[in-house]
Amino acid sequence: MPVADELWPHGNAWGGGVDDSRTRQEDDSRTRQEEVRVPAADGSLRLDSSRPAAAIMPPPPSFPVAPPIRPLSFPDTPSGGGVIETKPTRVAVEAPQTETVRVETPEAPRPPVASATPIVTTPLPSYGRRGTHRTSTVGTNDLEQLLRAAAARGASTVYLRAAVELSMRVHGELQVLEGAPVLSADEIETLLVSLKLAHDHDPRRLLTSAEWTFELENVGRIRCAVFIDHRGAGAMFEIVPFRTAATDQIGLSLDVRQLASEREGLVIVSGARGAGKLLLMHQIAHLITRGRQTYVITVQRGMGVRTAHEETSISQREVRDGLDDMLAVARAALRENPDVLVLQHARTTPLMSLALDAAASGHLVIAGITAPSALGAIDRIVELYSPEHARHVQLQLAQHVRAVVAQVMVPRIRGGSIAAQEVMLMTSAIAAVLADGRAWQLRSALEAGPTRGMVPLGDGLLALVRAGEVRPEDAYRYAPDQAALLERFERHGIDTSFAHLSRLG
Repeated sequence: MPVADELWPHGNAWGGGVDDSRTRQEDDSRTRQEEVRVPAADGSLRLDSSRPAAAIMPPPPSFPVAPPIRPLSFPDTPSGGGVIETKPTRVAVEAPQTETVRVETPEAPRPPVASATPIVTTPLPSYGRRGTHRTSTVGTNDLEQLLRAAAARGASTVYLRAAVELSMRVHGELQVLEGAPVLSADEIETLLVSLKLAHDHDPRRLLTSAEWTFELENVGRIRCAVFIDHRGAGAMFEIVPFRTAATDQIGLSLDVRQLASEREGLVIVSGARGAGKLLLMHQIAHLITRGRQTYVITVQRGMGVRTAHEETSISQREVRDGLDDMLAVARAALRENPDVLVLQHARTTPLMSLALDAAASGHLVIAGITAPSALGAIDRIVELYSPEHARHVQLQLAQHVRAVVAQVMVPRIRGGSIAAQEVMLMTSAIAAVLADGRAWQLRSALEAGPTRGMVPLGDGLLALVRAGEVRPEDAYRYAPDQAALLERFERHGIDTSFAHLSRLG
């Protein structure tokens, strides 16, 4: 920095060239003021004491100039006085402490979870363990394989619902197809659209029809009905085989086979829901066509058992709009003058009246009605009419009914199911009891007539148990009159302890 002589060339900066240090020291001790010589207008110097000495600013202190430092992020400077030293070495040490960067090491990837074995085309997929559900996308081929697996287990209906295990109905009982995938509502919607596109090439009906049918090779016809419940989209698949089973496979008794020789009259087939009534009616019609040349018309609701292609004498009519439509189709069928009319459902008054009138006019009518036994079928028919017409209906039944066959499907010990049948022939004794209005005596007449070809359902179940075909507890569970069946078991020395255990449970 410049020195005082360079700034004040005319003399001492504090005295103006005159040595007045003693006077200045005395004045400092008394007044603490200094005399300052300032230049006058004529160039001379004069004294000016109006300015206090304290107002004289000392020269600025010198500060060391630090070298430039690259920008860094530091925390706030701690409060306190003094000068902060900014040495390069200190900055280099503190920089990693003030700016800390944490780098998270990614976790090691988890090993993939083993999924269930995908469904393959051949052989059928093995659904054996419960709870092993696939969460991957299910395609159309996978769904077809599920239907094949259900059909192989004897299922007649398959239910596909959102977030629920796939279930199927086997011989009237609902079961779970174990190992099948559990799908969401969105997956089911996508799957149904793909399935319909694969089997229905008309895009105009893609979203307008909630029901369609298609054929599955080596299985049968499949009817798909779409629905929406509280879980979302779902579907029901009805499986109908292409051909009926052979007569020996479903176990038609000799008494039932003899009904194929009837030329006219009414044959009533009864049973609970899922008891195979339609299959039994088709078997009787098949026996009729094998024995003689006849023209048979079958009227059934929805899809049913398709007759064999070589049975050209059978004309099958499918009704989809309810029992009223079935009545109209049946009336039109009678105008074709068939030899045999198979009517799947006759549980309304107009349909039963049509069946009785057709039987009276010389046709052989095979009609089905939902009832647990043969006697229950007679009661259901009479109850269709008003009390004032009950006597007239009983007289018609006594005149035109040829037989009442009640069927129940019982699980077989070695797998599958077997039919137990009750056969009530319209003998003169039964016709007299029915014509007189003494329906409560039909049971006694049925029990007293085994030698005349009639078989009570209890005797049929007892024969299957003694032959080792079914378990006693299964026969007891499907019997309409369980108390009478237990008496038969006790008379033949069959253990009935299962009945007492079931009552306690």
